Amino acid sequence: MHMLGRHQGGTCRGSDPAKVAAVMLRSDRGENERLLPKKQIIDCGNTSIQSRLFHPCVLLAQVCFFVDLASIEIVDCYALLAKPLLSLKLYRVWEARSDASGNGKCNNSFAIVPTADCRLVQQSLEGQREMVRKRLLLLLKPLDVYPVRRSNGLSRFTNPRIIHHLDNRRKVHKDAIDFCQRILRQKSVDWEPVFRNNLTKSIHDVDLVVTVGGDGTLLQASHFMDDSVPVLGVNSDPTQIEEVGEIGSEFNATRSTGYLCAATIRNFEQVLDDVLEDRAFPSKLTRISICINSQRLSTYALNDILIAHPCPAAVSRLSFKIRGDRQPCSPLVNCRSSGLRVCTAAGSTAAMISAGGFAMPILSQDLQYMVREPISPGMRNSSLTHGLIKYNQYMDTTWFSEEGRIYIDGSHVFHAIQDEDSIEVSSKAPVLQVFLPDHLLL
Repeated sequence: MHMLGRHQGGTCRGSDPAKVAAVMLRSDRGENERLLPKKQIIDCGNTSIQSRLFHPCVLLAQVCFFVDLASIEIVDCYALLAKPLLSLKLYRVWEARSDASGNGKCNNSFAIVPTADCRLVQQSLEGQREMVRKRLLLLLKPLDVYPVRRSNGLSRFTNPRIIHHLDNRRKVHKDAIDFCQRILRQKSVDWEPVFRNNLTKSIHDVDLVVTVGGDGTLLQASHFMDDSVPVLGVNSDPTQIEEVGEIGSEFNATRSTGYLCAATIRNFEQVLDDVLEDRAFPSKLTRISICINSQRLSTYALNDILIAHPCPAAVSRLSFKIRGDRQPCSPLVNCRSSGLRVCTAAGSTAAMISAGGFAMPILSQDLQYMVREPISPGMRNSSLTHGLIKYNQYMDTTWFSEEGRIYIDGSHVFHAIQDEDSIEVSSKAPVLQVFLPDHLLL
């Protein structure tokens, strides 16, 4: 086994010390094997080694100290990650390989060269970065979502302040798109812009999805994503508090909430850099899985679902019960109402909390349900009409009206149901990896 050196006594001997640089600690490991630490600093007396994981298979180590190449003994390569006693012995390029203990076999190679060869190291690094160049999908909210004029060219509004507000929203959103694209052009990434209305197939073969819009754009992206690709939301048009105070009495001047968006144009570049250089990590958000007559839908809900009649004035007739894998079922609830809503933790601060529900910790794996406007005698205050579906439980629902719909994350995505259809709801859907705002994780 090749070894790396240990510095003797913490000082350098010899009249002509050499500055030693870098690089490329590469780990080839299976999917389920133990990953090296994302960030690690190892004390070496008067020196330190700092490493950052740029890619799941590439660890870049920066070694910045002087060492006399003749004064080094040899120690195990893997000690570089575990022991505070390191220095280096190499004249040009040596490679060291060892087997790391852990949940699998990990082959590491570490190359070190004197300062004279740093240019070669830099070229090698640039080639390595090119090999792991990340691919991004930039998903954009359309520019025509703030219509001021009708198709005939006439204004939809007469209040000039409303017209100015909508025109400004369109401009702010367009400026945000231009800004994000300008930043991406400066990065060593491959990226493609797509307006969300043109998204028609599942998102694969990219390393990151960046949505520019608000929560609606991120929600729409989530319907085309599994758990393999993370998403970063950029709120392109945040609500301006002073604007709401000035003209809020005339019309609704709120803009985008961006509850799940970790960035705005003010911090987009910093957040993006943190993501690309693995200084930020996505959170795993629970989604809702829906089966109709034992057939699983391909769309998963990130916020909530509503099981209801297509006509809001019509009565929804249904029954439901909660069951677990090794638990007795809850009592069967038969009800007439305006429908049944089920939400995730991410969606608990939306329609659910407006209806009297409660906010849930953002990383909770449970689901919350509530019967909307129950009209059956004694049901309004019943504890059976509002509760939790635990992560290891299912809600079994039977629909008893002639027609109905399951609305997923709003009104645009829905599936038709009919009399006596069975619906299974659970949190068994693939999670969505989302880079969240810091305040949601406190």
